[in-house]
Amino acid sequence: MTFRCYISSDGVDQIRLWYDAQGDVIQAGLLAVMETLEAINRDKWPESCFKELENRKGSQCDGLVELILKDDAGVHYRIFGFSGPRNDDFTMLLPIRKNDDPTYKRSCEEAQKRKAEVIHDWNRAREWEAPQSD
Repeated sequence: MTFRCYISSDGVDQIRLWYDAQGDVIQAGLLAVMETLEAINRDKWPESCFKELENRKGSQCDGLVELILKDDAGVHYRIFGFSGPRNDDFTMLLPIRKNDDPTYKRSCEEAQKRKAEVIHDWNRAREWEAPQSD
């Protein structure tokens, strides 16, 4: 399993930019989710940290999945992504704070746009580089 990150048109890794701006709890949570998912077959990924999305009223989420994170204060975060562009890739497209878009309308629209960009140009998804330990 290779985790990939969405790269914007100006060459910025949007997932890493978001990750670096988060506190220790969310950073550790994302790394733990990634380690968990890397250790198990994709068809057995637990819903506690991964969920396939479907279209919701007013949103177009079909074909997207979400990684599920929560901080110590109970604030929920999601990272929208998809399986691809290669068979053994998972590309993280868009991190959100769930309360900022509870219906996922704007989030799914943006994630679908980013997914299309990655499918059109695989250079728009760069391999995740794990942070260096101190």
